[in-house]
Amino acid sequence: MMEQAPTHVNWRQRNTTKRPGIMRMGSYQAMAHGSEGIMFFQWRASLAGAEKFHSAMLPHAGTDTRVWREVAGLGAELKKLDSLPGSRVQTETAILFDWESWWALEGEGKISSDLKLLPQVKAIYAELFRRNISVDFAHPESDLTRYKLVIAPHLHLVSDRSVRNLEQYVARGGTLLMTFFSGIVDANDHVRPGRIPAPFCDLLGLWIEEYVAYGQAQSNVVDAVNGQSYPCELWSDIIHTTGAEVLGHYREDYFARKPCHHPLSFWQRYELLPRN
Repeated sequence: MMEQAPTHVNWRQRNTTKRPGIMRMGSYQAMAHGSEGIMFFQWRASLAGAEKFHSAMLPHAGTDTRVWREVAGLGAELKKLDSLPGSRVQTETAILFDWESWWALEGEGKISSDLKLLPQVKAIYAELFRRNISVDFAHPESDLTRYKLVIAPHLHLVSDRSVRNLEQYVARGGTLLMTFFSGIVDANDHVRPGRIPAPFCDLLGLWIEEYVAYGQAQSNVVDAVNGQSYPCELWSDIIHTTGAEVLGHYREDYFARKPCHHPLSFWQRYELLPRN
């Protein structure tokens, strides 16, 4: 764990305090996920500069403080856990994350400037966490063979090597969950022409004719085959299936009754994710 804050940071709108026990809990949580080091920023609270109100192991008020006692207490406990370094956590689920794809997704001139990667990644991670599923973050070109489930949130930019890697992963029996606006541009941020998403149409069993980004006052509803309905407020795709199983349809607009991509609430509640 890199640069853990003992309590508050200094760069949010309101820098709330970690309540007693929260820093210790987060440290042990990191260790349970495979961390071999619990490190802090910063050692001694700065007296000047931009980070003088960022928390530190040794606060401005000195050693007769709650924060110092909690940090020292954690250090004493960690000395008793020398057998943990070198152990491995067997994780079977991965979220794909590529910085270049993130930059390309949120660059200027996109279909909707409201489409942001991190809120989607955090929501996916939170749902997996709620189900007690340990998660790795992996690059799309990395070895994915050990994972039963790979989630690709808005993998907008994909290299040819990434495409082949994901195809091979699925061919070997892996399960890939891919969200919308993925596979749109190549490694040079050039659009991949043809049916959308050009590199993944066969893999997904569908192709997309048209993007439909919603204005602030627009929305739609997804009616799922399980009888439930789910809100859709950001984006829709006009989808044609070529083998994919349809789990829901749009209710309204000129594409009513067309197959839908799954909004986040859909796969959360539709049980598309496993439970441990």
